[in-house]
Amino acid sequence: MKNLKWIIIAAVAVAVAVISVIVLLGQNRQKANVKLYFLNSAGTSFAVEDRTVSYHSRFDLLPAVVGELIRGPETSQNLRVINRKAKLKSIENDGEGNVIADFDENIVSDDASKSVFSVYAVVKTLCAIDGVNSVTVTVNGEDFKTADGNVIGRLTSEDINLDIDTDTSETRNVILYFTDIATKKLAKEERTVRITDQQPIEQYIIGELIKGPHNSDLSAVISDDVNLISVNISNNIGFVNFGQSFIDKCPSTPEEQEQTIFSVVNSMTELESINRVQFLVEGKKVEKFGNIDIEHPIGRNPLLF
Repeated sequence: MKNLKWIIIAAVAVAVAVISVIVLLGQNRQKANVKLYFLNSAGTSFAVEDRTVSYHSRFDLLPAVVGELIRGPETSQNLRVINRKAKLKSIENDGEGNVIADFDENIVSDDASKSVFSVYAVVKTLCAIDGVNSVTVTVNGEDFKTADGNVIGRLTSEDINLDIDTDTSETRNVILYFTDIATKKLAKEERTVRITDQQPIEQYIIGELIKGPHNSDLSAVISDDVNLISVNISNNIGFVNFGQSFIDKCPSTPEEQEQTIFSVVNSMTELESINRVQFLVEGKKVEKFGNIDIEHPIGRNPLLF
């Protein structure tokens, strides 16, 4: 009986100790309000989510924030930028605000443009935290490289010029071109879009084309897996810069290829500021989209509708 008594006393003591540790840890937890960067539904710009993150000490804050970024967006229309299987192996701050975040190979996507967005999201998110000035993303301790072998080294938030969505009450009417299912020709669809003052209307037009038509008699001409990197205008030429997925998702027939190209060209040239469109893939000119020559600026083709 004496042994049982001491066993009970010991068990109670252990339980009290464990509860005390749990309470102490709970009391020591801190909370921080952070901004997480994901992609908007069209994949055309960053969307920011405010989130409260719990952590134990200042050394735990950055890993906790990256963990939330990997966990993904809470707003349904936002898109994740990091593979949920990706693991943060280590994160170090040199004491002067320069952070190195090392991930495993799952942060690298088959789509090079998506991998770049992953890096950008980590940089934008961490640089929004007090005390972080720059971020270097590495993969298993090695430099992060793009598909063409270029190293993405240390970046600051200002180095990334992808636009950020903000709320605004301004709307614009746009004209988009999709394929008419019955005639197999391009057909107009007018749409009202809500825009921000940070993102040009041209970028919204491409984003809406990627989303596809509202009219059930029309069909999409651009795969919803395609990423748009940027849109710029110079001398009445619209420069549309897609990720590699634009080429990878090229339709198989010349007719569908032509409809894809001229859905973009005809939609863009509805704007008075644009006469022709120059297609780029990851910032570079390419010769062909399937059988279609896209190396030079392309003008409107009224014969396709």
